[in-house]
Amino acid sequence: MSVRAMNAAVRASAPSHTAKLVMMILAHHHNDQTGRCFPSYERIAEEAGLAKSSVTRAIKELVAANLIQKVKGKRAGSFNAPNSYRLTFISQEMLDLERKRHRGYAHDGSAALPERETPTSPLHSEVGSAKKRVRSQRKAPRRRMTVDWQPSPDMRKKAVEAGFLSEEIERMILDFREFYIARGQVSAAWGMDWSRWIRRSVDHKEANNVRISTSHAAPGGRGDQRQENVRSSTDAAMEAVRRLQQRE
Repeated sequence: MSVRAMNAAVRASAPSHTAKLVMMILAHHHNDQTGRCFPSYERIAEEAGLAKSSVTRAIKELVAANLIQKVKGKRAGSFNAPNSYRLTFISQEMLDLERKRHRGYAHDGSAALPERETPTSPLHSEVGSAKKRVRSQRKAPRRRMTVDWQPSPDMRKKAVEAGFLSEEIERMILDFREFYIARGQVSAAWGMDWSRWIRRSVDHKEANNVRISTSHAAPGGRGDQRQENVRSSTDAAMEAVRRLQQRE
């Protein structure tokens, strides 16, 4: 049994009620893989509750209406092979549905299909405008660093809050400009890049302070060497003073 063929037979129109009944019996025996069915006249008449002559007449009506194609079976010895039928109303029904979808109608031809809106429909325009807004948000303008770039007052305030003096901030701005001009880099948010530059400068400054304090506190460091040199100079001066006193 083919559900697709049965649904197509229900929706298709037939020349007569008998032809409609025979068409549904053929759809019941339809094979979706081969695209054909092979019920005999006797089988159709038995299942439809009709006489064989009525089935023969209905088959002729369906063939004349181009709803089915009849392929006569070849004779094998003393027996005739059963006829086969191709249900053309299935493909015709699918074509009709496709035309209705393109026109914006549902399967029953009554309601519009929201997912197949035409390009000029309001829904399509709304979705299209939303896509354009998303694209515009993603593609922010990207600009190169200029030689006269200056941070805004809020950007300068961030540097002051980080503990930098005015002279240090001016030096940082100069280094910031020269660094990105030399690289030829473009950015859509130089303010965010400046914030990262401040954080890196703070980290670098703290690392230098730690290194200097460590070198002064470590045994044999520069601080100890300087203190040793001062003590040596003091001792030498005291020794010279004693010698002069002894000569006198």
